[in-house]
Amino acid sequence: MANSNSDILKGDKFNPQVDDYSLFIESMKDQKMKFSGLKILDKKVFDKMGREDFGQWLKSTPEDFDGFKEEFELIEKQISKQYEIVNNLYTSKNNLVSTVGKGRSLKEMIHEFELALIPLRKLSLVLNPLKTSSTTIHPRTKITYAVIKAYWISSDGEMKRSVNRNVGLQDWKIAELVAKVFSTFGFKSYVPAFQMENGALVDMVISKGDNSWIVEIKENLKDDFINTFVSLELWKLYKEEYKQEFE
Repeated sequence: MANSNSDILKGDKFNPQVDDYSLFIESMKDQKMKFSGLKILDKKVFDKMGREDFGQWLKSTPEDFDGFKEEFELIEKQISKQYEIVNNLYTSKNNLVSTVGKGRSLKEMIHEFELALIPLRKLSLVLNPLKTSSTTIHPRTKITYAVIKAYWISSDGEMKRSVNRNVGLQDWKIAELVAKVFSTFGFKSYVPAFQMENGALVDMVISKGDNSWIVEIKENLKDDFINTFVSLELWKLYKEEYKQEFE
């Protein structure tokens, strides 16, 4: 004899506390942006260092300051905001009670929740971009370029590979991409590597307003920075799509 629906709902295997929605929502709680892949040092601190001190700094763990700190904080703030909206919508009993007697179907409520979930899903891709790398040949010049492609979520909630960025020639140097990204966020950058007054050879100096920083770019952290590059490109899309949030 088949079990009735009421018997199934009472069964030990049914656990409404754990499901894909709740797992995803909780995975986004208190999320932080990852290290950009660049070692950055305040130039005022650098100017007081000798060459040996600078060498020791290069071997140390990354500083808390990141060249994209302000953008990272905006992203984290938006994640926190969207998390609260979605979590409250999904877990608050008052939301369900408020719909009783208003002629709203369960289908309509699920649709509302799915729509509210889309911004948080997009932010999850900003945190952990899904990307691929390839090359393309210019049809006229026959020059080979490196291309990075990434997935984004459309307005109807579908995952699509919709981000396509040319990052330079096939043998592109990471410093070129680093300089390009800094410039889009209002930094002035100086490349290639050159020797400072204390004799230390640095990869780049960036400045904004009256402040400057020394930037060290490590090839073994190239993948970390490519992740940052894609994250910031996706963040630009997010800000454009939800620009009313930032006005």
